[in-house]
Amino acid sequence: GDTIVLPLIYINEQLAIQGQAKDFTGYQGDKIHILTVGNVNENKRVHILIQLLGENPQLAEYFDYTIIGSTANKTYYNYLVKLIARYNLYEQVRFLGFVEQEELIHYYLNADLMLNLRFPAYEGASASIIEQMSLGKACIVSNNGVYAELPDEAVLKIRSEDEQTELKQILYRILNEKDLLNKTGSCAQKYADEYLDCNLYARKIYEFLKGIIFQKPVFQLGDYCAEMIADMTENTELDIIGKIVKEMETMYAD
Repeated sequence: GDTIVLPLIYINEQLAIQGQAKDFTGYQGDKIHILTVGNVNENKRVHILIQLLGENPQLAEYFDYTIIGSTANKTYYNYLVKLIARYNLYEQVRFLGFVEQEELIHYYLNADLMLNLRFPAYEGASASIIEQMSLGKACIVSNNGVYAELPDEAVLKIRSEDEQTELKQILYRILNEKDLLNKTGSCAQKYADEYLDCNLYARKIYEFLKGIIFQKPVFQLGDYCAEMIADMTENTELDIIGKIVKEMETMYAD
């Protein structure tokens, strides 16, 4: 049968409005605030940034890193805690664990940069990247999975083969190109507004289902003809079956 591919859509349209309700002091100082959201698992590549800040003190002067999400994966979480201790990054890196939705909104809206790496990328889509782009946030993503399909100008991509080197290059770009975060965030929001819209999603689904319903009798007739021809002969490999079905599709399915 026919298939359709639709992007996951942004459904929390009240997020930005709710976040304007009160002052927020969750981030300290005037550094560039990087945020990662979601369960703290190894495929989120949190350790890459921690190592990078630890091995490059000059970057740690300008950036800090906040991680929000469950730390139930104790093996990986304990490894990250040891990295922080090794590099003495207690001032630069914070784990907040699970936070309530209202608090999360404020961390989202006041972040300067989202780190949304995935390797391997297990998901067929990503609700987090959609939410972040819809809020106009600049996002660093892995150049694989669904993230690789996003426009180059709307996200900052790094290859999984050389994560730390390319992440380092991007952070220096951010320091040197003052408009990079705003430009990338604007492109992200423009893309989200155009392609991740609920009304667009509903319209495409409707048109697709309408076409399927219209074509259903054609497919049923094709199946019936194939069964009848198969009953007439022991040779089910006859080209005539496919030719008849194809001809019916050509005449009626469109």
